[in-house]
Amino acid sequence: MDGTRVSLLDDLKQWSMDATTHRIFWLDGMAGTGKSAIARSLCRFLDENGLLGGSFFCLRGNESRTNAKRILPTLAWFLTRQDSHYQTSLLQVLREAPDVAEYSIERQVDFLLQKPIHNQQTTGHPLVLVIDALDECANASEVARLLKKLLSVGVDLPMKFFLTSRPERHILTHFKSGLHRILRLHDIHQDVVEMDIFLYLNKRLTDIRCSNSGISSMFPATWPARKDVETLTRLSGKLFIYAFTAVQYIYRG
Repeated sequence: MDGTRVSLLDDLKQWSMDATTHRIFWLDGMAGTGKSAIARSLCRFLDENGLLGGSFFCLRGNESRTNAKRILPTLAWFLTRQDSHYQTSLLQVLREAPDVAEYSIERQVDFLLQKPIHNQQTTGHPLVLVIDALDECANASEVARLLKKLLSVGVDLPMKFFLTSRPERHILTHFKSGLHRILRLHDIHQDVVEMDIFLYLNKRLTDIRCSNSGISSMFPATWPARKDVETLTRLSGKLFIYAFTAVQYIYRG
């Protein structure tokens, strides 16, 4: 929603447009803190500014989106649509390795990222590859291997990676060095989060009252009362998912 997460998104936009900053940015947050919403907003900004190399949104329970070995082939497909030089180089690599999608994670990095862009001249801002919800991949060991490989070669790649996940052990252990940027959503000051959640709740509840769905007559013109929105905000804590669920419950109830 416009007006929410403004400072955080401004920080991410600056990172994405600064070629001298860390190549990998990890957004860490507990369930329900809004990581995927932030990732989508960033993707929208990157796409509008020609900086989105590709994105992969992992999703637990979805066979194709819970498989870590699908991530890099998908991002490579996106990159071919953005960079004609990469496309040409990748085609040459695929002649040697047509079954690269079935390779190990480490070899996928080699064949889909390192080899196609080896000695490739790049100008301007690096493209950003977005991988959301890594913790939702089914195979934790493959995620760990992907992170280990990306963190070891990322500094040499002419692109950036924006990663999000919960602070799971198999992910957390790889972010010990200073070669990347980390932001923990649950560490953002409570007042900042409350302000965003209050804005979200007030806007969504007002939309319900003003809607043409036939339920608007149930609410007085002064609804929602500020004290009620403040109560819901307090109950939400730092969890946007709580606020979202409360709004859905009120709308459907």
